[in-house]
Parts: sequence; structure tokens; C-alpha cells
Amino acid sequence: MDKDSYYARNLFNLYSAANTDGVAVSKIPPGGILDLSESGIRANQWRGQFNFDKNWGYHQLSVLTGAETRETNTTGNTYRTFGYDSDNLAFGSVDVTTTYPTFVNGSSSFIPDNRSFIQQTLRFVSLFANGAYTYKEKYTLSGSIRRDASNLFGVSTNNKWKPLWSTGVSWNIAKEWLENAKGVEELKLRITYGFSGNTDPARVAVTTLFNQGNSVYTNSPFYSFDQFANPDLKWETVSQANAGLDFTFLNHRLSGSIDGYIKTASDLFGVVPVDYTTGVGFQIQKNVAKIQGKGIDLVINSQNTNGVIKWSTGLNLSYHKDVVKEYYQTDLNAANFMTQGNPRVSAVEGQAIYGIYAYRWGGLEPSNGLPQGLVNGELSKDYLDITGSTTQISDAKYYGSALPVYYGSMGNTIAYKRFSIEARLLFKLGYYFRRSTIDYASLYSQWSGHSDFARRWQKPGDEKSTDIPAMTYPMPAGMSNFYQNAEPFVSKGDHIRLQYITLNYRYVPGNGIKLPFKTINFYSSLANLGLIWKANSNGIDPDYATSYSSLTPPLTIAAGIRANF
Repeated sequence: MDKDSYYARNLFNLYSAANTDGVAVSKIPPGGILDLSESGIRANQWRGQFNFDKNWGYHQLSVLTGAETRETNTTGNTYRTFGYDSDNLAFGSVDVTTTYPTFVNGSSSFIPDNRSFIQQTLRFVSLFANGAYTYKEKYTLSGSIRRDASNLFGVSTNNKWKPLWSTGVSWNIAKEWLENAKGVEELKLRITYGFSGNTDPARVAVTTLFNQGNSVYTNSPFYSFDQFANPDLKWETVSQANAGLDFTFLNHRLSGSIDGYIKTASDLFGVVPVDYTTGVGFQIQKNVAKIQGKGIDLVINSQNTNGVIKWSTGLNLSYHKDVVKEYYQTDLNAANFMTQGNPRVSAVEGQAIYGIYAYRWGGLEPSNGLPQGLVNGELSKDYLDITGSTTQISDAKYYGSALPVYYGSMGNTIAYKRFSIEARLLFKLGYYFRRSTIDYASLYSQWSGHSDFARRWQKPGDEKSTDIPAMTYPMPAGMSNFYQNAEPFVSKGDHIRLQYITLNYRYVPGNGIKLPFKTINFYSSLANLGLIWKANSNGIDPDYATSYSSLTPPLTIAAGIRANF
């Protein structure tokens, strides 16, 4: 912060006092303030592995086993120099061990020296093995097992160590029944089930303290609780069952795969209340949450024509739906789930992990254009009551997931001789978003506007064609918070986007032509072409609707040359 920065000037003035001659003198030398930081990471890893492969007759066996340890040490420090001049590298001296009265209210405090130190050690140990047995190239049985340990977790060995395993079977149907069938190159069924684990380095099982610096009263260091003892802390666990089918037909002109899965994550970290008489706060993180997701992934690649004109298509389609199975919500006040901007975890049992909720809407009052909510089925303009603690999440309207349930893309490529053109569509379906609107509170205080201002209620009868409240000053308390999070401003996010179009020409030197490259490609592309269909009627691009200041990416035109030597 240079000498003219607000921070440097404010700190200089804050620790100023009049001397015996009545002249203001600061305990901080004039000049800039330089903060420097340094950090280092040292990591050690050891791994030993044994591999075994053997084929005999109809049998094939592959096995590996091993062990791995890893330790990461992170150290760092920061410090501050006062009166710094970058031109001649001069600096001043400050006594940071003495308290001084501040200019504003006379209270004594240390001059902030920004000194800090960090030292963190993370250790992981893994024992692992996996193998696969195949019979007649038709049937395969596979499995894996590992046991991981971390120094982060509980005092008991069972919590430090986490056994993880998986198993699977596959059946090559094409070799079993369709070996001589024309047009079938591959048809394989596979089923797997297994577990994986997850840690959070920010969570530890023992009590940790945070150095707050020195006390202004005793000049001795004092500490506060950083994390409270949590000996039951253990690994998060994710189990997944998967069934899939791989296929290739018609002399490799049609290929792809389809996978269905159920994924359950348990012992997830979540906030739970703690007895506040312990002096460590009101909440701690424990293994208390459980979520589940299920879905289908489909991949299809086809060579539609293979003559003079070659046309190929690639389709990726995914369906995913998740639900919160268990979570302890300390506060189900609806206001906690009404958020502007990017979606965040809502974690309401029985509903999507990222849910969209809205206050019940009663329309605009015909006489003055003020927004009306619904409380117990009755119209109300008591906005503090509607958005207060008496309104629970069960009183709000639940729309669904803030993340797409269906999503994917489809691309087509058409080639003629050395020319080719490719276009790709992206689509997202089955989700909702909260669109921004005029915020009169921000308009009055910061002059932050919104195009919805032009659609506001201005005269009786407008309530039949708009949901934008009248401009009212002074604005009733809580009104802005209510209508921005009410039903009219939640829309379906479904859309289809034309992502890009690329034109390419590939040149290959003919016989007798000597050039320094093997092939050269000339290409031109258009990207960010925009939406070709959207479910909402407000003209909004859902991918860029979380803030009124969000701008859609501009159309990009690019051209280039790519050569292989």
C-alpha cells in the first residue's frame, strides 16, 4: 500500500497524537506499507508395487498389490514493513510491542504488524491390491481393495483407517452368442460395485488453537479455539453401483455405451449444534449427512454416410437426479434458502441438494402496486413477517433442482474430400434458476439499475401485465428482500445452445512435392453463437442469469493454421 493509499494514510492518522507543542505526531513513519509473505511445501512419497500377469489356456490373470505413504509439510510466514519507499528501498522502524491510544476513541491497541506463521503436516498411508481373472475372453471377474489412513481423523484406529473395496463382473456377449453374427463387433455387459473415501484437511479430530496475537493488557500471547475436539470424526464414504453395456455394430459404424448408476455418499461433514457452555461456539462439523444420486449416461457415435460425403454424429446424454437423505438442519427459516447469485447447497431432506425455493406470491396490489405475499393462504404486505422466522421452508414453494437433470451435447461433422464442417449443440434440461430484477434498495443507495425498471407498476391495471412492484420511497421494510425471492422471479432453465461451428481444410503435399510439413490444416470457427431455444419467456440466457451484472460471452471468430512436421 503506497503512501497515498487509504490504508496507509488511515493507519498513519489512527496512531497520531499531539505532542507538547500541539503538533500531531504519528507512531508510524510516513511512507508506504509493504506486506511480504513466503511459503514452502515439501512432499515425500514412497510407493512399492508388485505386478503379476499370466495366461494359460482359456485363463488370464492379472494382479497387482502394493503400498504407498505420503507426507506433505507446508510452512509459511508473513511480515510487514512500515515507511517503505520503493524508489530507494528505504523503510522505518515501529515499536509493535507497545500499545498506543488510537486517535478516534483513545482505546489502546497494538500497531498491526501482520505477522503470522503457518505449519501443517498431512500424512496418508495406503495399502492396495486389485486383480482381474478372465475366462475364454468372455467372462471377467475383477476386484480391488485398499486401506487408507490419515493423521487427520479420530483417536481410534477404526476412524484413522478406512477400508475401501470394489468388485465387478463383465460378460462379452458378442463372443458368447454372437461371434459369427454379422454386424456385431462388440457387445459387453459389465456390473460393478464399490466404495471410495474422502477427507477434508480442514477437519481434525483433536482440539486445535489459533494464535490471536498478544493481549493489550498483559502483552502475552492469547489463543482461541480453532476447532473443538471431535474424536469420532471419520472418512466420508461414497458407494456406487454401476451397470453398463458397451456396443459396436455395423462394421464400427455405430458404437457407444450406456451406463446406469446409483451413488450414495454417507458420513458427510455437516454442521451440528454443540453445548455452548463449553465455550467453543454453537456449532461443530461432524459426520452427519447422507446424499444419494442416480442417473444414466448414454454415448452414441455413428458414421451415417461413408461415401464421397462422410457424415458422422456424436451424442452424449446424461440424466442425473440427487436427493438429500439425511441432514440435521439447525434452522429451517425460509430466509436461509433464498439466495441471489450462484446456487448453493440447500440440504433439505427429501429434496435436491441444490434446491430452488420461493416465497408464495399474491400479485401486486391494484391501488398502489405494492407486492403481496401469502401467509396461511391470506394476502399480506407484512414483509418482515413473510421473510422472518415465522416463515419456514415448508411454507415456501419448492421448484426443483438448480442443476440440470438432463444435459449433454450433439455434434455433427460433414466431410467432402479435404473440406469438413462441424457443429455442436449443448443442452440442459429439467432445472430452475432465480433471475435478477430491479432492487430498489440498491437503486436508492448505489444507483444500481435493472432493465425491469421499465416494466414496473405505474398505474392501476398494470398489475395485470407485470409483476414488477411500483417504485416506492421510502420503501417498506423487508419489501425488497421479499419480492426478489418470490415466485415470479423463478424460471425454468431449460435451453439448447449452438456452441460452435468450425470449417476446416486439410492439405497433404502430393508425390514429388517437397515441403517442410506432412499436413497442414486451415480452419475457421465461430464460437458462443448463443441460444437457439429456451424455456423462459424473459429473453434470459440461464447460464448467465445469476446476476444483473452478468454478461453473456461475445461471439468469437477465429481462424488459424495448424501444421504437422
